[in-house]
Amino acid sequence: MSTASARARGVLGELDRGAVLNSINTKVLGPLMLAKHFAPQIAADGSFTLFSGVAAFKPAVGYLGVAITDGAADFLARCLALELAPIRVNAISPGVIDAGAWDAMGEEGK
Repeated sequence: MSTASARARGVLGELDRGAVLNSINTKVLGPLMLAKHFAPQIAADGSFTLFSGVAAFKPAVGYLGVAITDGAADFLARCLALELAPIRVNAISPGVIDAGAWDAMGEEGK
């Protein structure tokens, strides 16, 4: 299971290239490399689980970098599922969980 994330928040004009690359490296390329190196050791009835995110399916202003990263994680899981079968690969999106990560947005922003 991979839950790694580095959110690149901001509207298009404010997006930092480094933050977007860090987000993609963390949530997409990291799990890709985990699958590459660990798939040969996973039993045929084993599985990989990746976390996508609600932003991939419900985009919002200020979350462009998050949305494209979450969408890429979802498509990575679909591609890996084809390549690694019969090993199962899933992407899950648990929705928004108020675990403190949203506190900077204030109560109204949440």
